Amino acid sequence: MNVTVIGLGLVGGSVLRALAAAGHHVVGHDADPATRATAHAANGVIAIQASLPETLRRPRLGVTISPPMADVDAVISNLPCSTPAHPSS
Repeated sequence: MNVTVIGLGLVGGSVLRALAAAGHHVVGHDADPATRATAHAANGVIAIQASLPETLRRPRLGVTISPPMADVDAVISNLPCSTPAHPSS
């Protein structure tokens, strides 16, 4: 399975490593350059993308791990499909 993990802190980094160890093709992204560098150093062969649009370019299952709301908004605005309106809006 192709999986993107957005948010590479303690939980996201662990999910990234577990998915890779299970044989999945994973790509990771984090908005924080220091967190990306730490994830890259710890994971070596796993692709860590600096650009969120580049990360989302390929079709794959996406996993977000409690990122800050600004990151969630960025992910939603970069999705290649429309999202339904909430009934209360």
